[in-house]
Parts: sequence; C-alpha cells; structure tokens
Amino acid sequence: MSEAASERNPAGFSSLRESSAAVFSSVAQYFHARLLLAKTEAAEAFGAWLKLLICVVAALLLLLFAYIGLVAGIIAWVSTTGFPIHWTILIAAFLHLAGAVGLVLIGKSKFAVSGFPQSIEELKKDQEWLATKKATKSQPHG
Repeated sequence: MSEAASERNPAGFSSLRESSAAVFSSVAQYFHARLLLAKTEAAEAFGAWLKLLICVVAALLLLLFAYIGLVAGIIAWVSTTGFPIHWTILIAAFLHLAGAVGLVLIGKSKFAVSGFPQSIEELKKDQEWLATKKATKSQPHG
C-alpha cells in the first residue's frame, strides 16, 4: 500500500480487511475440519448400520426357518407313529432359533458403544476451550 493511500486511510482499512479475512479463514477451516470429521464418522456409522441390517435380515431368515421347522416337526410328530423324524426336525428348528438369537445378541453388542466418539471428544475439547476463554475474560486485569 502506498504512503499516499495510508494517509487517506488513517484508520488502516487494509489491516481491518486482512484481519477480517484471517478470521473468516480460521472459521472456515474450523468448520471444514468438523465437517470432514463428521463425514468420516458418518461413513463408519453407515458401515456399522449395514452390518446390523445384514445381521437382522439373517436373524429373520433363521427365524423363518425355525418356524417352518417347528411346524413341520409338529406335523411329522403327529402324523408318524414309529419313526422319530419329528425329533430331527425339532432339533434343526431349535438350532435355527438359537442361531437367530445369537445374531440378534451380536448385533445388539455392536451398538452398545455410543456413536461418533471422535466428534463427541472434539466437542468436549471445544467446550473446555470456551470455558477457559470465558474464565480468562472474566478475571480482572491488574
């Protein structure tokens, strides 16, 4: 900036503009970092939800097989007199049922932890930082 321009602008408009640009840039970088973190964690959450969905569908399929097996076992048990095929069908049905319960428990244990742990940690750091800033501003200087 030339000397003549600085004489016309004693308030230093260019430094205010530079300061404003720096603040805007810092704010933009802050939000960019937070959005990038949220994007990463959202992708991880999508993968986890997809795994849960697969487990739920498999559990429902096994429950369907268990139901069919139980019905077939009861029918075979009632209709047969000497050959114990009903025990075979009932055992298979209970094995399918146990598999479905196992998949539900696995899916439930995968979501016992809270989602987005990195974002929550960053927000806690931000809150602590803001609290220290407020504490330093409220202290009297002197």
